Amino acid sequence: MPDRIGMERFTYETAEGWEKIPEGYEFPDASGVTVDSDDNVYILNRGVHPVIVLDKNGDFVRSFGEGEFDQRAHGIHCSPDNFIYTVNDSQHCIKKYTREGKLVMVIGEENKAAEKWSGTPFHRPTNMAVSPNTGDIYVTDGYGNSRVHRYSAKGKHIVSWGAPGVEPGEFQIPHNVVIDKDENVYVTDRENYRLQVFNSKGELQAIWQNIYRPQELCMDQKGIIYVGEMLMDTELTE
Repeated sequence: MPDRIGMERFTYETAEGWEKIPEGYEFPDASGVTVDSDDNVYILNRGVHPVIVLDKNGDFVRSFGEGEFDQRAHGIHCSPDNFIYTVNDSQHCIKKYTREGKLVMVIGEENKAAEKWSGTPFHRPTNMAVSPNTGDIYVTDGYGNSRVHRYSAKGKHIVSWGAPGVEPGEFQIPHNVVIDKDENVYVTDRENYRLQVFNSKGELQAIWQNIYRPQELCMDQKGIIYVGEMLMDTELTE
């Protein structure tokens, strides 16, 4: 059963001037970041160039997604096979791109929300992740559903779980998700101040308590999980 064996807190220093972007480019309100197998960095933001790609030295490579997002670009994930998935909560869908920015699949009906709290995908989804083993897609349907949805690699719905609430297996804003090599599904349950761990069927395996509003989540190649806690006022951050 996945458990929190130890917890470390890290302090990082900002590498000022690392990013080198063309004149007129910016990434205001950068809401997500992911890295591909070549160490290219994909920055999702709420500006006119929604996905800005830099190499590991910070040099500009490309941008894409212009005209395809509104101002609620929310999550981004690079799958093990180097496809880029994006989540826009107010468009109520998941978009799959090649690394060059070609749109190849949309999960959900763009700009059409499911009924709030219905459990039906999607109502303001927050993030997603791809299984390193099966290629299945897991989506946190966060602001208007309190659910996790699992899809096949081809976009076919498999199973959903969760409900609004504070009991084990329930959520108050499931905000991010990662999948480990054993198919454990780690979900940040932001407003319940915890992280919940499930198997691929949605069966609860563990709860990590006392995490202050866990917002962002990632896992490194060694299986170490990094959780970003949100300290700002709720009214300023969705």
